[in-house]
Amino acid sequence: MTRQHLSTSRPLRIAEETDKCVLNVIMIRLEEFQRVLGMTALENVSIRDTEDILAKIDRAPALACQLLNPERVTGKDHVQLAVLNALRAFKNSRNISRQLSIEILLYASGQRQIEKALGMLGIKAGMQRVLAVAVGETDEEVKELLNAVRGLLGGQASDEMMEQWSEEKAWKILEAYGISPDEVRAARRADEPIQDLITKILAERMALLSML
Repeated sequence: MTRQHLSTSRPLRIAEETDKCVLNVIMIRLEEFQRVLGMTALENVSIRDTEDILAKIDRAPALACQLLNPERVTGKDHVQLAVLNALRAFKNSRNISRQLSIEILLYASGQRQIEKALGMLGIKAGMQRVLAVAVGETDEEVKELLNAVRGLLGGQASDEMMEQWSEEKAWKILEAYGISPDEVRAARRADEPIQDLITKILAERMALLSML
């Protein structure tokens, strides 16, 4: 399988004060592109009008912001790989979408069609848990945008949600991405955690998407 390299920078977890809570942000510096990736998981959020929320986020000053369904994200490596592939697509003029935020969604889902990607990973009315992802040029820019998202959605930051794993979540992700038992058996190394295996399979799909 093709191996995709993650940033060599060590992820930083930053506690950022907001008006109501402490927003826990994972920050990763993407040295290849001189960009900063930030992500934070929120629970007990209020989502009513998804189009209105996404329109407000699209007007934000940061380079890109995307809201994902955390139940279909394997962890921070999944997000980081999607962002790196999206940035490389724009750098090499192979991007599918005109917006980096949409390109991130496409690579995270392994889909070329925006509607399918939104159905798999996008936010929906009534959803109570959200993973907010931002990419910008500086730490401050990214933190400011993620704080604004938290203010827009409400809720509380969750330290555990990004890496929470269960058999139920594993089966839901396998089903959502159409990963068959045969594919699992063929790709899995002895004693390999299912979370790592699914991330590896999704990384392969991202690599294939970048070559189409």
